[in-house]
Amino acid sequence: MRRIIIALALTIIAGPAVAQVTTRYVYDALGRLVGVGNLGGTVNGNAARIQHDVADNRTYYQSWNVIVLLSPGQQITSPDGRFRLVQQGDGNLVLYFGAQALWANGVFGANYTTYLQGDGNFVTYSPSGPVWNTETNAIGARLALQNDGNLVIYDLDDRVVWTTNTGGH
Repeated sequence: MRRIIIALALTIIAGPAVAQVTTRYVYDALGRLVGVGNLGGTVNGNAARIQHDVADNRTYYQSWNVIVLLSPGQQITSPDGRFRLVQQGDGNLVLYFGAQALWANGVFGANYTTYLQGDGNFVTYSPSGPVWNTETNAIGARLALQNDGNLVIYDLDDRVVWTTNTGGH
């Protein structure tokens, strides 16, 4: 199946300022819309996955906000609850299996936050700016802490663009 990707830049006027919105549309080989991702403006971080049957009826629709923000002491857990991604108070972002650390980004400092941006880059910020990132660029990307212990960033097409390679637990 060949996919056709079109990216459009739209300009929205919000009060006296101008905000730019980039929308990424994904179509299947039959020209049906199967995915949408937005970056910027008031729609920042929204994405959707759409599926159709052979009669072109929409059979599946999933929408999500891809923005993830972890402040000191906050965490996300895998669906089965066995794994935790913790933004520690010392600034280190650590993936735990019980009490065992499986992965860490290795940065330390007070008041660090980690943020999955609308452009798909997962970034740890110090109060003075970015100190670590995944170097990913995928509008509509989502972060998944999976039941096998792997932390993964998927793009809008469900392709892996970054991983901790900690799966298999």
